[in-house]
Parts: sequence; C-alpha cells; structure tokens
Amino acid sequence: MFVFNFLGEFLWLYSGMRQMHNLKINYFSTILKQEQSWFESNNVFELGTKVQAQIEAIQPAFGDTLGIMILRTIEVISGYYMGFRTSWKLTLVLSACGLPFIIAGFFVLRYGIRTQKLINLRMQQKQGKLLKNYYIILKL
Repeated sequence: MFVFNFLGEFLWLYSGMRQMHNLKINYFSTILKQEQSWFESNNVFELGTKVQAQIEAIQPAFGDTLGIMILRTIEVISGYYMGFRTSWKLTLVLSACGLPFIIAGFFVLRYGIRTQKLINLRMQQKQGKLLKNYYIILKL
C-alpha cells in the first residue's frame, strides 16, 4: 500500500511539474513576442517577480493537489457508502453534526491561505522595487 501511495504521489507531482514547466515556457515566449511599447510601460525589474507570483498562484491547482483531491473525494464517498450500509442511523446523525464544522474549517483555512498569499505577493513586489533602486544607484 505504501508503494502504491508513493508511486501515485510521485506521478502526480511529476505531471504537475511538467505542466508548470511548459506553462512557464509558453508564458515567457508570449512575453518575448510583445511590442517594445509593452516593455516601456511595464517595469522590467518587477517582471520576473510578477511572472513567478502568477505561476505560483496557479501552481497549487496542478500536481499532487489534484491527486489528493480525487483520493479524498473517493474516500469520503466510499466511507458514506459503507456507513449507510452498516448503520445508517449513526451515519446520518454524525453527518448532521460534523458537516457544519467541516464547512466552517474549510472557509477559515481558505481565508488564511488567501491572506498569506497576498502578503507574500506584496513583499515580492517590494523586493523588486528595491532591486530597481539598487540597480539605478549602481548604474550612476
């Protein structure tokens, strides 16, 4: 069982890394095809930070996250099936009591992750601006 879990995790991670690599290549080639005015209107020093932040924003949707989501969904469905098949009254009571707590925990976790991503994005943009200032100082 451990071997199959490891193999499944590895394959999902490898697939996600390959997809992200292809996405980065396509994104970079699209940027290179832009007009010169586009580069003049956008800060070149913050470009790498923005690209990486945008890629990291969608990266959790790929890879092992998708595999874990599919696995957990199947586990919940099979657990409910087995529960209703053996003792449907107990399963119905536990579902009614536990479901609101699960939903509330999901929303709290989602809010925490979203705020942490925004904090990280602002920090990376600030670092890009500092790099620009240092480059201007060094250029003088």
